Amino acid sequence: MKRLFAAVAVVAAMVGSSASAFDPADLKKLKETNECVECDLSKADLSKANLSKANLSKANLRFADLTSANLLNANLSNANLIGANLTHAKLNGANLTGANLNLANLTNAKLSYANLTGANLTDANLSKAWLIEADLINADLTGTNLSNANLIGADLTGTALTGTDLYYV
Repeated sequence: MKRLFAAVAVVAAMVGSSASAFDPADLKKLKETNECVECDLSKADLSKANLSKANLSKANLRFADLTSANLLNANLSNANLIGANLTHAKLNGANLTGANLNLANLTNAKLSYANLTGANLTDANLSKAWLIEADLINADLTGTNLSNANLIGADLTGTALTGTDLYYV
């Protein structure tokens, strides 16, 4: 009986962990084509990856590590980036329209000229981020840390700022 219980526990753990991790075929597709629309890259290690001009529209990047990734002019529209680590990422000119960046870490990220229209940035960390001329129209920045962020020329029309840390902005 103990063996049966142990076997069931191992199988359940394997099924549970595979359900929450990225699809290797999707990662291969991204590396080969620089495109992965609606794919699952959750928890993938993409740190320092060159994804300039990549098409990741509607991709699942929950808790992905994109530390220091090059995402210049990438399409991340409607992508799921909940809890993603984008520390030091280069997102200048990126399309993040409608993206979900809830709890994402964008410390020191470069987002100049990025389109974040309608993006969900609730409780995200954008401290020391560069948002020069960024489009944040109708974005949700509730509870977001924007301390020491550079927002010169950013469009905050209709943006929710309740509880946002704007220290030294």
